[in-house]
Amino acid sequence: MNEGSIVYRTRVYITDLNAYGKAHFIKYFEWEQKAQEEMLRQNMDMGKIMDDFSKMEMITLEADTVYLKSAHLFDEIFVKVKIGKVMEYSFQFIFEVINNSTGELLSTGGKKVGFKDRGSGKVIRLPDNFREALLNVNNKE
Repeated sequence: MNEGSIVYRTRVYITDLNAYGKAHFIKYFEWEQKAQEEMLRQNMDMGKIMDDFSKMEMITLEADTVYLKSAHLFDEIFVKVKIGKVMEYSFQFIFEVINNSTGELLSTGGKKVGFKDRGSGKVIRLPDNFREALLNVNNKE
């Protein structure tokens, strides 16, 4: 992608709704997760970037979403995601969930992601090649 961000498209289905006919709050996190994975898939060759998945894993350190408006049955939803701040031990995804029909911003959110050592369970520095790839995504903006 040439802009440093991607848009993940989905639709609200019956299984996404709560008892009040609105998209359940957890669905926003699920949509954001799928957008995050699509961002990585489109911008990075994960097989070449990761030194050794058997010794480390990517983990969510923090996640938040601010709900502004509700999504309803069959609404088409766009989740815009971009890489935020890239630090030594973590980096951020920044999300906007938008109703495609109305253009209304439904929610904003963010996620702080890092890596942990599988043996010790401790958070470790971002692998150099992964960090470099993140910075390259940001430079596409």
